[in-house]
Amino acid sequence: LNVAGGKAPMQSTSAENGIPQRAVDGSSGQVYSPQTCTLTRPELRPWWYVNLLEPYMVQLVRLDFGKACC
Repeated sequence: LNVAGGKAPMQSTSAENGIPQRAVDGSSGQVYSPQTCTLTRPELRPWWYVNLLEPYMVQLVRLDFGKACC
């Protein structure tokens, strides 16, 4: 269940059109594409954030760095 879907995520910067909304759109491609993934510019402390608007018992957070990233 993607409880972040449809919420308004934010991130420290965006690079190559990798906007933060792409992190919660349900896409699970394994190769980086600016149409399906989020990407920040190179920086010392990048961050990404989403407010879920209500409490959830979170059991899993999936981060997929892809095959063609960085």
